[in-house]
Amino acid sequence: MTARHRLLDGSLRPIRGPSPCSLRRVDPRLVLSEREAARLAPAVAEWLAAGLDSAQITALLTAGLPSSLRARPAHILAFRLRETPLPAPPEPSHPAARPATLPLQNCDGCDRAFRAPAPGHCRDCRTGAFLGEAC
Repeated sequence: MTARHRLLDGSLRPIRGPSPCSLRRVDPRLVLSEREAARLAPAVAEWLAAGLDSAQITALLTAGLPSSLRARPAHILAFRLRETPLPAPPEPSHPAARPATLPLQNCDGCDRAFRAPAPGHCRDCRTGAFLGEAC
């Protein structure tokens, strides 16, 4: 038995992800008819769209069930699907901040451009490697 979701045009399509019918594998008391599963399918699809995976949905629906079920399992599951708040959407990941780019300076000795926090001499002029002599 596959849970189906009724589309606006009236056609049925199978839901992706966990079927409400598959919950009986976790708890044998959660036996649902096809009609009940179809009624729960849109809420399960909403949880899937919110980013939960099938294991998380199964855990949220089956955790802490009472030892004896007085109501139909579908009513309990519908309540949990309706009343359990969906997790907040993940924060958009911000790209890593680029390191500050040092401004271009002109060397006081050879007029070569180099990056430094303040004006002065380029590396070659500081080490005396520019044309074999220091500036």
